[in-house]
Amino acid sequence: MPPVMQLVHITSSLKVGGAETLLCNLLSGLSEKLFEHHVIFFHDGPIRARIEARGIKTYQVSGLVCMYDPLFWFRLWRCIRMIRPDGVHTLLWSATIAGRLMGAIRDIPVVSVYHNNVDQNGVIRNSIDKFTAKLSTKIIAVSDEVADSISAHNMTISRHNVLVIKNGINCEKIQSLAMHYQIKRETYGLSAEHRIIGSVGRWVPVKNYSLLLRTFALVQKRIKNARLFLVGQGPEEYALRVLAQQLGISSLIYFVSDNPAYGYYQLFDVFVQSSDKEGISMALLEAMCLRVPCVVTNRNLFHPVISHDHNGLMVPAGDVVQLQDTLCKVLSDRELQNRLADAAYTVLCRDFGDIRMISQYQQVFWTMRNNKNGDSFFN
Repeated sequence: MPPVMQLVHITSSLKVGGAETLLCNLLSGLSEKLFEHHVIFFHDGPIRARIEARGIKTYQVSGLVCMYDPLFWFRLWRCIRMIRPDGVHTLLWSATIAGRLMGAIRDIPVVSVYHNNVDQNGVIRNSIDKFTAKLSTKIIAVSDEVADSISAHNMTISRHNVLVIKNGINCEKIQSLAMHYQIKRETYGLSAEHRIIGSVGRWVPVKNYSLLLRTFALVQKRIKNARLFLVGQGPEEYALRVLAQQLGISSLIYFVSDNPAYGYYQLFDVFVQSSDKEGISMALLEAMCLRVPCVVTNRNLFHPVISHDHNGLMVPAGDVVQLQDTLCKVLSDRELQNRLADAAYTVLCRDFGDIRMISQYQQVFWTMRNNKNGDSFFN
């Protein structure tokens, strides 16, 4: 057997998020007989401890004056030179750009994974992405919708050259973690009579939590014992807390940023995502795995995971009134909750397990190593 592949994963962040969770799943699932992992990151976070607990080396790279000053690029180049990887895997925008440039300089194949539709990146970032795309040996998207957005914004990338590997999770592991970290309602002074809406994700503008807060203010007028849990971290926390105060609902909202999300799902009577669009959200898959009925908003009423009124409910993005009505309907109907939750779990087990996902990534990485000087997807 050939020696193990030295594989470097470059990520912009090790904070809590879907891409970071996927990285952890890959690190735990990829064969130790085939790969030796190294993780380079720019912004620190709680995911680093989980990675290092597996005995995997991590390296933080930063600049002196700002994030991407000349010292940043020198440190990244020096780190890559020290590791001497056989391949590079990048995730999140800034890590993808940096990884592509380092791969070109060091003549190392690069696999770039897109976790969200590229129209969320803005004009400048998309221009830079388009300019550097040919430096990737392979491009992977986590859903068909994300793949469509890549080719739509970059005409040099043919849609059939974007490999789709759908996100997946280990359901047994998630259920075990949920049991281990389980939070009781009594911890927050809540009873079985309270109706709890929950959301898990980064507190960033693209998630549109302000819409969820405005919606909850209306829901609470109709269902007095409704409560809202926001589990995550992010730069929008202060603004969201201020908005909650302005709406008069701050005492009814629980911001949770210091505990693992796994233990909170089973508190929820309904899980909700209020973003305009998502790739394949790891938090959504976790909610489905734990049999929580799900409500999602989406711009075009097509969703890569949820089929409306089958394994969840969909609402047009930005529609406060319809989102309010849908949440009230689910909170008031136990039979509907059970039907949606059962269907969600069935779909999750059938289509979004981690075994197939990890196998596909493993094949891509190993092929990259064996074809180190081979063709890129553009040829």
